[in-house]
Amino acid sequence: MAQPSAPAAKASRLERRRRLGRRVALAVFGLTVSSFIAACAIQIMVYVFSPEEGAEAASCERGLAELAQGVRRARAAAAEEAQGERAALKIFRENLSGWNKRASVERLCQGDAAALAKLTTIDRLRYAEEHAVRYEAAGGVAALRRRVH
Repeated sequence: MAQPSAPAAKASRLERRRRLGRRVALAVFGLTVSSFIAACAIQIMVYVFSPEEGAEAASCERGLAELAQGVRRARAAAAEEAQGERAALKIFRENLSGWNKRASVERLCQGDAAALAKLTTIDRLRYAEEHAVRYEAAGGVAALRRRVH
């Protein structure tokens, strides 16, 4: 059997090094991407499965009333915003007073089916109003209201 020539052996070693370099680069890239994805997934799971406790509501009924009033105030504040959809949503969310007590209200209302139904309705109203704020800001309804006013 013949020995490979020196240039062929050198080319073979060079090819092995290139393959090794590619493998190392792919491993580093894969590790970087996997680490980023894992970190993001952990942050999302912590946020979803262990939310921060907000303030305590005085009672179930009082808490429900505060949540409903918060939605009304937020809606009114967002209707006055002229800077577009993002600004209107920011104003809406900033003015949702009492919503830091939502978890507490739900806890206080446990066992009262009617109160939990009210809470569900208030939640639906909040999301419907937020959608309406987006729609009105994008359609320019808020700007028209301000001009007329």
